[in-house]
Amino acid sequence: MNELYKGLVVAALLMLVQMTFYWAVKPATRGRRHHSAAVAWDARLPYVPAFSVIYLGCFLFWIASYALAARAGGELLLRVALTAVLVNMTAAVIFVVFPTEIERPEITCGGLYGFLLRVIYFFDSPVNLFPSLHCAISWLCVLAAFGAPVSLGWKLFALAFALAVFASTVLIRQHYLLDILGGWALTQLVWMLTAHTPRLLERTETLLTAAWEIFGLS
Repeated sequence: MNELYKGLVVAALLMLVQMTFYWAVKPATRGRRHHSAAVAWDARLPYVPAFSVIYLGCFLFWIASYALAARAGGELLLRVALTAVLVNMTAAVIFVVFPTEIERPEITCGGLYGFLLRVIYFFDSPVNLFPSLHCAISWLCVLAAFGAPVSLGWKLFALAFALAVFASTVLIRQHYLLDILGGWALTQLVWMLTAHTPRLLERTETLLTAAWEIFGLS
């Protein structure tokens, strides 16, 4: 039972870190000139409202992946946690230095997909695009899956779902193609660096141990 609670605590803390950095930088870019990362291929992509399900469903995917990393423990958990924090910190800096935006289409569809799109567009303003955190964190979940003692089925599911998240970001006009590349590259780079940062991993372990004690899970 402790493993389940630890997984939920890790997921909650890392999601809190992401939301904090993402929303904290928005006031810093308000009123400033925003750039567009659009390329010619973006205009050729179809608009597919059904992918709003994937776009929102990724939050459950992240929580499950963080929980599995917590269950695996050891260096994998430390690298996942450290990568998540560093990716969000780096992305926040990029959002401030190079603010980007996207022009979203008018929602004309009804039903579930129209409702989900309205929820997304209402709560998530069309800024802070490059790099895409949806893609960055989803790719981290893939790295976590392939490093964890889980079934091949979960590993393949994680990869397939992450690729679906990549597609969803452009097919519902939340991001451009370059945002996907930026999110993937940022996570991949930070993940490789964490393999050579023993001191940061030790500090991450200290912080997680403190969290276990706070929640009575030590």
